Amino acid sequence: MGSRKEHHFLAQFYQKNFSVDQEDIYISFYNVNTGLYLKQAPISGQAKSKYLYGKDDVMESKLEKLEGACSKIIRSIIDDNRLPSDYADLHLLGKFILYQQARTVQHSKIMNEAFGSLNQSMFGDVAPDDEMTVREMLELMEQRLPYLAHLDYTLVINDTPVPFITSDNPVVLYNRMMEIKRHTTPGAWANMGLPNPLSSKTPQSVMSTS
Repeated sequence: MGSRKEHHFLAQFYQKNFSVDQEDIYISFYNVNTGLYLKQAPISGQAKSKYLYGKDDVMESKLEKLEGACSKIIRSIIDDNRLPSDYADLHLLGKFILYQQARTVQHSKIMNEAFGSLNQSMFGDVAPDDEMTVREMLELMEQRLPYLAHLDYTLVINDTPVPFITSDNPVVLYNRMMEIKRHTTPGAWANMGLPNPLSSKTPQSVMSTS
């Protein structure tokens, strides 16, 4: 059994970029479902679950290594207001985003609902054991890494007094091409235009600096 019981599904280094007064300790927190608002919630206690990636440290260690590399890349982007020129850094950044989409509890629920509806329509009742775990979602995402090669990156810089916010399900797949064509058919990472597959549901919580 692994030594770490609590697994974060939203990297702590990522949350720190939205911390109150940039102190890297607290984050403002609003629960969409309950209406609970906390002006100062400890970052260490947010967006985590027991044994989310299994009872060994294999996946947790893999994510920790990826986060360590990407925290430096993202810090450089914030400090310099520009994307890295090194393709290896861009690939790591894309990999982090891909994994971040798959590792949240909300995304797991959305995907299992979709798979459950599909299986039920094709095969009848779906047993509870048919649901995929977050770890299985991540392992499945590893097979999607080659799909990152066709993507370009655009950096959005906030030059307004209104700060960015984030959530417990922060990856949004937006398809500009489908909007132009007035087409709402869902797709996946490999589709031209990067469609939004299943992430249109409201996140459970929103975090911000204000």
